Amino acid sequence: MVAKKRNLASSGNGASRGMQRGNSAAGGGGGGGVSSKNAHRDTLPGIVWSVVLCIVKCSIWFAIAFPFAVATHSLSLVFGRPPNLVYLQQTLRYLGFVWKSLTFATPEQERHMQSFSVTEKIRLTTTILVHTICSPLSAFGWILDEILYGRRLNGLEPKEKAAVENPVFVVSAFRSASTQLARGLVSETRYTCEKGGTSTTEPCFVAPNAMMCAYPYLWLWKLVYAIVGDIPDTLVDAERAQTEGGLTKEDVREKFNAGFTPDSMARHANDPFQTDTFDGTFLNCHLNGFVWQLCRGLPASAIEQEFNYACQKEGDALNRRIWQTDMVRHIERLARKTILFHNEGGGETAAGGVRPPQRFLLKGHFLSVCPQLREAYGGRARFVTILRDPCERLRSGINYMAVNPTLYASDPRQQIPWAAFAEALGETEAQYCERELQWFGGTGGDESDRLAVTFDSFVADRGKAMGEIVNWLGLVPEDDPGEVAIASTSQAKKSKSPRKKKTPSASSAATKKAYRIDRSLAELGVDEKAYRERLSDYLAWIKDVSSGSSYKSKSE
Repeated sequence: MVAKKRNLASSGNGASRGMQRGNSAAGGGGGGGVSSKNAHRDTLPGIVWSVVLCIVKCSIWFAIAFPFAVATHSLSLVFGRPPNLVYLQQTLRYLGFVWKSLTFATPEQERHMQSFSVTEKIRLTTTILVHTICSPLSAFGWILDEILYGRRLNGLEPKEKAAVENPVFVVSAFRSASTQLARGLVSETRYTCEKGGTSTTEPCFVAPNAMMCAYPYLWLWKLVYAIVGDIPDTLVDAERAQTEGGLTKEDVREKFNAGFTPDSMARHANDPFQTDTFDGTFLNCHLNGFVWQLCRGLPASAIEQEFNYACQKEGDALNRRIWQTDMVRHIERLARKTILFHNEGGGETAAGGVRPPQRFLLKGHFLSVCPQLREAYGGRARFVTILRDPCERLRSGINYMAVNPTLYASDPRQQIPWAAFAEALGETEAQYCERELQWFGGTGGDESDRLAVTFDSFVADRGKAMGEIVNWLGLVPEDDPGEVAIASTSQAKKSKSPRKKKTPSASSAATKKAYRIDRSLAELGVDEKAYRERLSDYLAWIKDVSSGSSYKSKSE
């Protein structure tokens, strides 16, 4: 769920507040506390007004959503429970986080926490209730796909079925350059198809873009495409678009990114027309993403439980169901919808040749469900990760959290909850490294379906990295190699790193980019030496992969 977005750099005063929030409180364990002058102060009129707003908003949305809730729950008996429908149990859990946050903390953790004011609690309660009430609207959109296209989705043609049943998952850690890798594989690797002297190119991979992940409804994709068609890209046909009142993709990008601060955009290039992190949009369908809005009032253990890409606790049946059942089902249906949408033109290419075999690709951090995905696809799925120094990732991740308005409630009256970010991410990212080492770097069993690529090798030569991945996947068809071959595009060649001189490491060079808000681990109160000692096996694995070969699968 996306919080109310405030662009802290939209005005001079806003930028000044953002700078103060980002750079103040350099001492004191990372500046996690909030001074009393910045804290919310309750007033009786403010509390009453907040209650009235809560009642009005919930009543309006309940009146709108009630028919869809009845229809959704009734149709779920036939088509199954939509994986994007919020659980009532989760709603009650998050209301407990708001009103009884201190009960989840130990005395030691309470020292680093700040309780919410009554007004804040009412506002957060309103957000949780409205999201829950509106959830049947999204769920009904999911069921509508099953009603309209269920048979077609279950009965894909052979080549469509092959693309779906042999997927590629770029499952990598937070802030590891996995987005760049996934986007490169989708846009810069293509087949060349030839027939009768005419040639055309087709992508090796088919992936849902960010908007398709946010709105995973085939009927909606088709409706939008029927109305606006394939709108021109950046600066393409811009003059025609202006005279005819049409849109360009650049217009959509500007509106899509209007709620993001320049600091956030500097760290992550949002593009609604390119692939992005899937699990972020999925978890926002539920309430898991909302935990970051509560982070300054929750212990790190609660955040670790609700937003952990590495694992879900054995006793937490709710989150295990959301991740291991709902997410896997969501991915499987999203893959079928994506392939069907992209192949609407049939099995022939524009040149009249046979459409080459493609693979569905999805990028995310859903490491904890890789075993379930492997089982769901009968061992045919392939998993790729990109390995980056964990301390560099942690620093990048904490600073990115601090400037991303969709990840926590960036109230300008509050300082950035640095301590909460450092403690929570420090633990969850360490667990991710340990789990990643176990899944991608372990031994035993048939593990030829997993490939590890180092961050340094990817930054140094992304074209080579993607070529190695394509070759490892064996995408060149054996039945007709004369007509279909994989070709590197000029875009891929131009995308190679321009660095000429040898630097200590590509990853350290990448972090030298100037950011307005960029705290070091020492400033964040993180003991880097202890962190590296904990992850010594993981660091040794990265070194082993890098020294033995830039690209190393577990079967080698």
